[in-house]
Amino acid sequence: MENDKFLNRKISYVSLVCIISIFLSSTLTAMFFGMAINPEGFYFSDSVLHIESGSIMQGYGLESIFVYICSRLFKYPFLQLVFALYEMVLILITWRIALLFMKRYFSALTECERLIISTGLIFLSGIYVPALHSLFYINSLGTQPWHNSTFFGMRLFGLLYIYELMEVFPNYYDNGISLNKGIKLAVFLAVSTLFKPNFLICVCLTIGFAFVFDFFRHRSLKTFSNIFFMALTFIPSIMVMGIQYFLVYIYGMFDEGESSGVELSLISGWIWEQSIISTIVKFFAFWSFPLIVCVIIRVLKQNERNRTTLLVSGLYASSIAICNFIRETGKRSGDGNFVWGMPVTYYIFMLYFIALFISEYDKYKNSNEKVKGMSILFRAGFIVLILQLISGLIYYFIVLSGLSYWR
Repeated sequence: MENDKFLNRKISYVSLVCIISIFLSSTLTAMFFGMAINPEGFYFSDSVLHIESGSIMQGYGLESIFVYICSRLFKYPFLQLVFALYEMVLILITWRIALLFMKRYFSALTECERLIISTGLIFLSGIYVPALHSLFYINSLGTQPWHNSTFFGMRLFGLLYIYELMEVFPNYYDNGISLNKGIKLAVFLAVSTLFKPNFLICVCLTIGFAFVFDFFRHRSLKTFSNIFFMALTFIPSIMVMGIQYFLVYIYGMFDEGESSGVELSLISGWIWEQSIISTIVKFFAFWSFPLIVCVIIRVLKQNERNRTTLLVSGLYASSIAICNFIRETGKRSGDGNFVWGMPVTYYIFMLYFIALFISEYDKYKNSNEKVKGMSILFRAGFIVLILQLISGLIYYFIVLSGLSYWR
């Protein structure tokens, strides 16, 4: 009887995975193909530009090499179809890695819980408030974009980097890291940077702060040695970013006669809305859920994940600081290229906090000791999460229908 129940659950789970996979692969391919062929007035994206520049090897990343090779093998519209399939595969692999991430770090979650969380994350958005915000994507604090293929690559390998990093980060200063782990960290971070450098910049700020804090906290030769070897894993990525900086800002690969640069800015227009009320509402639309989770952890006194919680929170905070205080000048000033770190770190941030929330809910539900007010907090968390998912699905279907991504 137990074997039959297990088999039925397994069949149901596999069936659900197949249904989601078919839905995602079909709708994503259709949407990305529309973006790649770009019919007049529909499916606005960066795909056409990426295909055109990659076909003549005018680019600074891994994707340009891929497009250049494909352009020698396929012509219109098959090149565009291959590009759409490539984007779809990147997202499906990210979906799979999110499942593995929760299996490793939140093993108490059931298979169905992990599947629902990883699928919902694909459509992640803040809570959309039509009365105050006329746009889903512009000036968001983490809505997952659909119009930029290099973002998908950066997010995938950024998640792989975090997947490996979280295993050693809580006590790397004491135990160090193995050669195998160091190679994985260096490769995943470098490949992420080969798509876009934004995730690397967020990691450098966050881990750099952790290096300083851990050294002054422990002040030993062993700690310094472990920090030094951990820092070595950043060298390939920093070299990649240095080459990218040269190509874009010194050589002027995309300038077309008008030079671009980077400068510090006290306040960027990306974060702040036109009114204080709209700005506050936007903050709550994106941050209500993690704040609820923090309160739950505090009340239940669950402190065993302190450093990993600070890690993912620090990455997201770094991305907000970067897009608020650093901007481009010249021809690229309106492109918002320093914003890309925010959606990728928000994805990782919410993956961690949603998995933590469901884990704590399962433990609380099966516990005999009930803390006053906790059921209200859990209900509030589920309500906010559902509203975020609904908002993200609405945005997905808007883009899927061919309307512009900046809506």
